[in-house]
Amino acid sequence: MGLSMFCRKDHASLSSALIKPKKVRKLTLKLTEIDCDLDRIGELFKLERLQISWQELENLPIELAKITTLKELVVLNSPIKEIPIWVSELKNLRTLVFRGTDIQAIPSELAKLKKLSTIDVGNNKIEKPPKNIGSFVSVKWLNLHDTRIDSIPDELSNLKKLKHLGLTGTVFSEKQRHNIRAKFEH
Repeated sequence: MGLSMFCRKDHASLSSALIKPKKVRKLTLKLTEIDCDLDRIGELFKLERLQISWQELENLPIELAKITTLKELVVLNSPIKEIPIWVSELKNLRTLVFRGTDIQAIPSELAKLKKLSTIDVGNNKIEKPPKNIGSFVSVKWLNLHDTRIDSIPDELSNLKKLKHLGLTGTVFSEKQRHNIRAKFEH
């Protein structure tokens, strides 16, 4: 199975996408062998959406930090160990999804991302939100489902734009989830 590219032209591999990197806006690496050095992904400098799923990656390449046009970063069902701190330098990032990975924390540095409106870290080993969660002022959608989170800090009430707080599959009962949502969703 090859690499899926959604742009003007479909590409069968990452290496073929790199032939004309200026045209690539969306890239989906799903259930595929990555056919060339992933460190070259930084050459796709107009990339806006990247989805990586079902890959045997433990770390994202730092070369992604060069892609300042990235608006959506989605990592699904891959053994990524952490959300890299350099993600906080992706100033145009609006959506951050690390679902079904091996992450255990949400970096507090992500609060610097003033356009970040969606954070989905469901199905991970996260035990608590970052201490500065109240500084994530642009977040409208926060999904913490199927995590180990057992308390919600009062600072979450600072998220005046929060419309959705996903807590399904946590230790909270249905009644507790309802009360928490009522307190924090605006």
